[in-house]
This record gives sequence, structure tokens and C-alpha cells, in this order.
Amino acid sequence: MYDDEAKPKNLEEEISNINILELITISDSNKYYKAWKGFVVLHSLVSSYFYAYMAAFKSPKPEDDLFKVMLYFEFIFFCEIIFKFFEEFTKDGQTIPTRSLAEIANRYLKGQFIYDFIPMIPLPYLLPFLGGI
Repeated sequence: MYDDEAKPKNLEEEISNINILELITISDSNKYYKAWKGFVVLHSLVSSYFYAYMAAFKSPKPEDDLFKVMLYFEFIFFCEIIFKFFEEFTKDGQTIPTRSLAEIANRYLKGQFIYDFIPMIPLPYLLPFLGGI
């Protein structure tokens, strides 16, 4: 694991070499993250039918059970947005994934974030003329 010269002298030196921020990055090969991605895809499919039903028939009010279902889907998608700030990526032409949280966040904010964030805005509840509460 270590060369004789690069081997830490003691536990304190080994702990100081660990970057906590890099430990919380999520690898694409993580089996739990793969399961989460499958969970999100399944919920995306189900929610598309749910939102089509809401668009065709009614927008749920806070006292309705459908409102709780809507909040459940929104929570799942909000968690997915948060996880994407910690998901490592591989730059074009490189083989080693980028684990820097600053680079990951910058890439996500400049790219896919707006497409994930806009659907989270509850427009019918913010703009009464769209049929909200």
C-alpha cells in the first residue's frame, strides 16, 4: 500500500493525510448508490403518471392525501439533487475520477442543476393565477 519512504510515521500523520471532503464523495461503483439510482428511476416513472393525473383532474390541496404523495416524490427528487453535489465524475480524456467537491459542485451547477431545480419550484402554489391554493 505504501512505499517505505511514503509510509506515515504514526497514526496522527496518517489521519492528517485523509481529506474528509474526499471521503464523502459518492462513487459510481458504490452498490448502495446504484440501488438509489434505480429507486429514483422507478419513482420518476411513477411520478410521471401521478403528475399527469394531477394535471388532468386536480391539483392537490394540503389537506388531501395526494398532497402527501406529491411531497414524497418531491422529497425523493430533492435528495437526488443533494446527492449530485457529491457524485464523482471523470473528465473527458482522463481515467481517474474527480473527487474534488468544488469541481463536482461547479460542474453540476453549470450543467444539469437548472434542469433538476426548475421542476422543484411549486409554481401552482406560488402563482395563484395558475390555479394554485
